[in-house]
Amino acid sequence: MKRKTNAAAERIGMRGKTFANWRSAGGGPPYYKVGGTVLYDDNEVDAWLAERRRGAIPTSVCNVREAA
Repeated sequence: MKRKTNAAAERIGMRGKTFANWRSAGGGPPYYKVGGTVLYDDNEVDAWLAERRRGAIPTSVCNVREAA
Protein backbone atom coordinates (compact mmCIF):
# COMPACT_ATOMS: atom_id res chain seq x y z
CA MET A 1 0.00 0.00 0.00
CA LYS A 2 1.21 3.51 -0.78
CA ARG A 3 0.68 6.18 1.88
CA LYS A 4 1.11 9.92 2.13
CA THR A 5 3.90 11.25 4.33
CA ASN A 6 2.02 11.61 7.61
CA ALA A 7 0.35 8.20 7.37
CA ALA A 8 3.61 6.46 6.42
CA ALA A 9 5.50 8.11 9.26
CA GLU A 10 2.81 7.42 11.87
CA ARG A 11 2.73 3.77 10.81
CA ILE A 12 6.26 3.36 12.22
CA GLY A 13 5.84 5.73 15.16
CA MET A 14 7.42 8.82 13.60
CA ARG A 15 6.12 12.28 12.73
CA GLY A 16 5.45 13.33 9.16
CA LYS A 17 7.74 16.33 9.68
CA THR A 18 10.63 13.94 10.41
CA PHE A 19 10.08 12.17 7.09
CA ALA A 20 9.90 15.53 5.31
CA ASN A 21 13.14 16.67 6.95
CA TRP A 22 14.91 13.43 5.99
CA ARG A 23 13.58 13.72 2.43
CA SER A 24 14.81 17.30 2.01
CA ALA A 25 18.24 16.26 3.34
CA GLY A 26 18.42 13.37 0.85
CA GLY A 27 17.78 10.63 3.41
CA GLY A 28 14.92 8.62 4.82
CA PRO A 29 12.94 5.88 3.14
CA PRO A 30 12.52 5.84 -0.64
CA TYR A 31 9.47 7.70 -1.91
CA TYR A 32 7.48 8.49 -5.04
CA LYS A 33 6.55 11.98 -6.17
CA VAL A 34 3.35 12.01 -8.20
CA GLY A 35 2.46 15.54 -9.18
CA GLY A 36 2.77 17.40 -5.89
CA THR A 37 2.03 14.35 -3.73
CA VAL A 38 4.74 12.37 -1.95
CA LEU A 39 3.94 8.68 -1.43
CA TYR A 40 5.74 5.94 0.49
CA ASP A 41 5.30 2.23 -0.20
CA ASP A 42 4.78 0.16 2.98
CA ASN A 43 7.15 -2.60 1.81
CA GLU A 44 9.91 -0.11 0.97
CA VAL A 45 9.53 1.68 4.32
CA ASP A 46 9.68 -1.70 6.10
CA ALA A 47 12.83 -2.69 4.18
CA TRP A 48 14.45 0.69 4.90
CA LEU A 49 13.62 0.33 8.58
CA ALA A 50 14.94 -3.26 8.70
CA GLU A 51 18.28 -2.08 7.28
CA ARG A 52 18.63 0.14 10.34
CA ARG A 53 17.93 -2.57 12.91
CA ARG A 54 20.42 -2.73 15.76
CA GLY A 55 20.55 -5.19 18.59
CA ALA A 56 21.64 -8.59 19.68
CA ILE A 57 23.38 -10.91 17.24
CA PRO A 58 21.23 -13.97 16.45
CA THR A 59 22.36 -17.11 18.29
CA SER A 60 22.88 -18.89 14.98
CA VAL A 61 25.60 -16.39 14.13
CA CYS A 62 27.54 -16.61 17.38
CA ASN A 63 27.08 -20.37 18.09
CA VAL A 64 25.55 -19.93 21.53
CA ARG A 65 23.81 -23.07 22.74
CA GLU A 66 20.43 -22.82 24.42
CA ALA A 67 20.32 -23.86 28.07
CA ALA A 68 18.84 -27.31 28.53
